[in-house]
Amino acid sequence: MFDYERPLWPLTGAHSARYNLRTNTMRFNTKIINTGDRYGRDDCLINHDAPMIEFYDPRYQHTSHGQFVSRYYVSTILERDTGGLCLDGGVPDWCVSANDMVEIRAWLRRLAVTA
Repeated sequence: MFDYERPLWPLTGAHSARYNLRTNTMRFNTKIINTGDRYGRDDCLINHDAPMIEFYDPRYQHTSHGQFVSRYYVSTILERDTGGLCLDGGVPDWCVSANDMVEIRAWLRRLAVTA
């Protein structure tokens, strides 16, 4: 279940779209990195390109969001209307089902996150 109405963090500042994604197997934290936002370890990078979405596993507190799993350009996520997404082939839990991806795409479109 994609829990897009319940933010995990206050909706302020550069990382204003951070939400909780509950898949059939586990929960992910997600966060949007808009153009000009800081990201990466200790926010040491600046996104000079198109908006991105990051996925975190909150079971492992390597960062305040959980363990970083993967990052994709939002445009890459939105270019297909079907199919799931394997965030890391080496960790079975880190796969998002096709149904959950439908909800993620709808959420991204509602946010109007575009390049």
